[in-house]
Amino acid sequence: GKRMNNLTYTIPKPLLKINNRELLRHNIDFFTNLGCKKIIINTHYLHDKIQNFIEEYYLDRNIILSYEPTLLNTGGGIKNALSYLGNKNYIITNSNIL
Repeated sequence: GKRMNNLTYTIPKPLLKINNRELLRHNIDFFTNLGCKKIIINTHYLHDKIQNFIEEYYLDRNIILSYEPTLLNTGGGIKNALSYLGNKNYIITNSNIL
């Protein structure tokens, strides 16, 4: 996100658009189409904008937002989400990977 500072000053990186669609939308739709029934999204920077996006477009999906008051990075984010994952298989991705 810091490398994109001029783009992410008011918009979190997952809500940047490619081909007129948010990075996060690309990911949610992709994994939903694969058959994933639960999605957990770790949020930190401008988390309220991600929450608003999910509430506007994905209320019909089983999406859980896991807010990180302090940035935990990938490993800490996974550890933070384990209580939602249980002992089932899961996939980890970042919204900026298309």
